Amino acid sequence: LGTDLAPIQERGLFKEIMLKPIKYAALADLLENTLKGNLPKGKEHTSQNEEEEIFDLRILVVEDNMVNQKLIKRVLEKLGYQIELADNGSIGVEKVKEGNFNLIFMDVQMPVMNGLDATRMIRKISLESGQPTIIAMTANAIEGDKEMCLKAGMDDYVSKPFTIKDIRAVLHKYGQQIG
Repeated sequence: LGTDLAPIQERGLFKEIMLKPIKYAALADLLENTLKGNLPKGKEHTSQNEEEEIFDLRILVVEDNMVNQKLIKRVLEKLGYQIELADNGSIGVEKVKEGNFNLIFMDVQMPVMNGLDATRMIRKISLESGQPTIIAMTANAIEGDKEMCLKAGMDDYVSKPFTIKDIRAVLHKYGQQIG
């Protein structure tokens, strides 16, 4: 795009225009708002990173799907957080034994050890060192799944596909309590 955007906007070729460098969080917000039809015309799109409070969170993401790993890692990094990844529940439990995490995003359906069993084990081994907050992340959205996750010891539930707004809400809700 050139420096003069007026001819492009006047012709009505595009609903919105983003200037480079494009930030992932800003692009995701733009797409979400555009699809919902609630984006004001001519809004300048910038990352909300500068406006958000960053909490002292040591985050572990336990997720077996490589695409989901990359997505949640990118979202959390764009929001200002560093994370560690575990490919399944068993590895997640071992990382909790080795590290000091206070927030865990836990997939529910994984090979080797599922997220429910991993959560139960983490709750047992974390008695003395302090309990991390565990957030279920799962594509299961049928009635009873949230209750099953809570019964296993998880603190909250985010369904997939999650949005940046969902992750921000979790970080804000629990960051104030633990960070």
